[in-house]
Amino acid sequence: MARNGDESDEETPEKDKDYDALNEKDQGEPEDIANDEYLRRLDEFEELADAAALLGVDTNHPTEESGSKKGKGRGRGSGKARGPTKGLGKTGPMFLQFDSLLRPSGKWRLKYGQQIGLCSRKLNINWDWPSVSQGLRSKLWEDTMARFHLEDDPVIKKNFLSSVAKRFRDFKGKLVSGHIIFTRKLSKNEVNRQPYEIWKNIQREDWETFKKSKTSDIAVLKRQKAQKSAKSNDNPHHLGQYNYEDARKIWIHEGFYPNSEQNRGDDWYCSMHKKDKKTGKRSIPKPKTKAIADKYVSNSILVIFYMRPTR
Repeated sequence: MARNGDESDEETPEKDKDYDALNEKDQGEPEDIANDEYLRRLDEFEELADAAALLGVDTNHPTEESGSKKGKGRGRGSGKARGPTKGLGKTGPMFLQFDSLLRPSGKWRLKYGQQIGLCSRKLNINWDWPSVSQGLRSKLWEDTMARFHLEDDPVIKKNFLSSVAKRFRDFKGKLVSGHIIFTRKLSKNEVNRQPYEIWKNIQREDWETFKKSKTSDIAVLKRQKAQKSAKSNDNPHHLGQYNYEDARKIWIHEGFYPNSEQNRGDDWYCSMHKKDKKTGKRSIPKPKTKAIADKYVSNSILVIFYMRPTR
């Protein structure tokens, strides 16, 4: 089946963001607590998998110093990185399915999510995603295709690599919030332990380099700016892990998007709604935000009324 998608989109340089207070989970929301528990269990699974047998992969990652030997350095651009793990356990043949929006579905959906997490753990924490070589990206994708019997579809590949990149950034954010600025409650497995003692893919020297970079004056100023921005944001969106483009596909598919013509106003209106996982209904939790959204709808109706062609 032909699908529209440009594989080159995955190459768009997107500098990894430092810790952003806007991305911190609201511990007061029941669904966030449940999500934290799911992520905690997933982390425990991945920690066990990291301790299992690993495939060493020479990825020819580009080095900053052209004369350096492969695998000698562990900083950004190191010539060697760990490949995908065998940590998914004995499952038998896995045939991953996708829904109409090309989202993973079916029996092996959770295993696919675990695979994404395991792949993200193979990246050095001092790298950013744009610096990850095409060779290593291809290796991660080829391994995943083989495990889940996937076709080499450019759209699915793009979504996979985007998910690995996001999980990689989230993991580094987790390291910052839990072990550097201490705004996140540590799991039992993390208490009184250093990251390199928990996650086997993190070397001690890598952690020291990472910690130094995240406690620099520039990094501290960025976090302070993000925290100030978060406090002044009275109308936060509820996009979750999606960007506007991906979320819009879901809104349209569910018949929630107001108009057939896409516009930024309707994107904003939809993003203000939070979906109840039990009922599937969407609502705006904050009264002030709801009042603004209602006013937007009223003004939109007036615009449509006055723009109707006269007979």
